[in-house]
Amino acid sequence: MPLSSFADVEITEIMYDAEGSDSGFEWIEIRNTGTSNVQIADYHFYENDVHHGLYPEDFTNLGPGEYGVITQDITIFQSEYSNVSNLIKSSFSLNNTGEELAISDSDKNIIHSISYDAVFGAAGNGNSLHYTSSGWEEYTPSPGSGSQSGSSASNDDSTESTSNATSSSSASGSKSKKSASKEEDYYTAYIILPEKSIAGSPVQIEAYTTHTKGSKNMRRKGGIYYINFGDGTTLDSKERIDTEHIYNYPGTYTVVFEYYKNYLSKENNNEPFLYAEETIVVESHDFISINSIENDGAITLENTSSQKFDLKDWDLKVNSSEYTFPRYSYIQAGDSLTLGRETHKLSFNYNDWVVLRNEENYTISSFTQNTQKMNAARGVVLSINTNSKSKDSEQIAATEETNHLESYLREHPDKELVSFSDISEDTQSLPKQDKTLLLFLAGSAFVSGILIILRTLKRKQDSYGEYEENQTVLGEIELIE
Repeated sequence: MPLSSFADVEITEIMYDAEGSDSGFEWIEIRNTGTSNVQIADYHFYENDVHHGLYPEDFTNLGPGEYGVITQDITIFQSEYSNVSNLIKSSFSLNNTGEELAISDSDKNIIHSISYDAVFGAAGNGNSLHYTSSGWEEYTPSPGSGSQSGSSASNDDSTESTSNATSSSSASGSKSKKSASKEEDYYTAYIILPEKSIAGSPVQIEAYTTHTKGSKNMRRKGGIYYINFGDGTTLDSKERIDTEHIYNYPGTYTVVFEYYKNYLSKENNNEPFLYAEETIVVESHDFISINSIENDGAITLENTSSQKFDLKDWDLKVNSSEYTFPRYSYIQAGDSLTLGRETHKLSFNYNDWVVLRNEENYTISSFTQNTQKMNAARGVVLSINTNSKSKDSEQIAATEETNHLESYLREHPDKELVSFSDISEDTQSLPKQDKTLLLFLAGSAFVSGILIILRTLKRKQDSYGEYEENQTVLGEIELIE
């Protein structure tokens, strides 16, 4: 029950023990009971002795009488409840047996407090607790509306648990509510996943089935669940699928879900009892990159995509030191984000590489203040000026070519890139004049860049008419600074 009658933000509904896995599915409905707008980011959600920050999604103020929903994961919430506005992201984990919850102001003073207990109901059966004039009562979830059913929702002790009634799934996994008549009796398969993801980053994917009978909609517990992620990998499970999957390469993937009532039915290659498919677009991660490093150590990252991106759990690494981005480290669409040395606290010099990695420690971008190293990494091909004899210029006229090395290799499929250490054995079969040129370049003091050999691949026909691959001729020696 509220401790203060002057509170302008109150808790009105709680999903503290979601049916199945709790992770990402818990939420709290709040309401502005005052007469003026409330800037919700100024408040906190108090739980487990912590004042959690509130981060509204695409809105700022909660008007008089308006509802908002505090959720662990907005994407997961939207996959369960469509068309709910005023969503608020926060970090918390509700106790399944009960605890005290509160709303605190900008100074972390408690302005509204309630307590709940599992004995009130809604313990893992798909229902939620609604605060009414009689106290906490169990009803069908209605986040963002403040409405309750005409009577309390009944518990279902069978192998199927009551959940909110839904009927259809879109490519993004969102579901629309549907009123079910008493005569209805049908099953539905669902795949819940985001519309878009990034190569190399984990994607949360859920697959399950529901049984709608009359006014009840229940998630099934038994059976065999099979999912094909569309990239050549599959997963079988005896439980509803709730997993993370990583797509390593960009593309559009079709995710297929099949449900069988028992293992024998699947083994006999029978048609699945239920079938569903959705698509996910996996984008390249190269729209996030390190753009520059200033002399004072400030590191600037750039987002060239059309949507904002959260760098949560990504890190910047230099040698053995790391800086990990906290949650809600947003980099806006088409914008940049600069971290000063006092923030990242990384120690590096002119020649060091700063590496940006995603949450799976996959290298996304790297940058160094050393211009020669950076040009080499970008594949900028520089030409040798053989007419220059100036030792100061090291006999290199560093003229940047318009095409990068990567483009050159694409246009010349018979070439491959090898390092200097890779060519020692190849030189044994070289003609004397080629060997002399190579030794001259390797031994010359003026060579200060990275020596790159473009190895020409030839096919040689043997006496049996077969071809031997990877016959090598070294040539077209380029110097990349």
